[in-house]
Amino acid sequence: MDSLSILLIALVLALDAFAVAVAGWAVVMEERLKIATNVALLFGGFQALMPVIGWFGGSQFIDAVSGYDHWVAFCLLALIGAKMIRDSSTTAPGEKAADILDHRILAFLAVATSIDALAAGVTFAFLEVSILHSVAVIGVVTFVLPFVPDFFSLWR
Repeated sequence: MDSLSILLIALVLALDAFAVAVAGWAVVMEERLKIATNVALLFGGFQALMPVIGWFGGSQFIDAVSGYDHWVAFCLLALIGAKMIRDSSTTAPGEKAADILDHRILAFLAVATSIDALAAGVTFAFLEVSILHSVAVIGVVTFVLPFVPDFFSLWR
């Protein structure tokens, strides 16, 4: 897998962190840097950790599925894409906003949104992708993305 593909996967995985940061800023107008830092650290950490877990798990099954591993990778990526499309269209009107500064809530969101990264790690194992390079790119992109809206707000 080439670096551009890994970068695009990292961007897609990092969009959850970006969405949480933007939602946090919509609710809490002050302390934006604190929100971005908390989201960046927690989400970046979990988005980098989960592919490693998935890669180690997937590596255990490579010999058993080596004849059809490309179909397993295709199905996993298709399921990830379908889940992202479904999640993007679900809304819950009237729900009370959560406290975006609560570390427990952020940790829960970080784990919940990094399940896709776990599945990507399994796919990386089947495709025999360098896990260190992939995890570094995913972690850095996920860490940086929550700061982007705050950067653009400086220009207003």
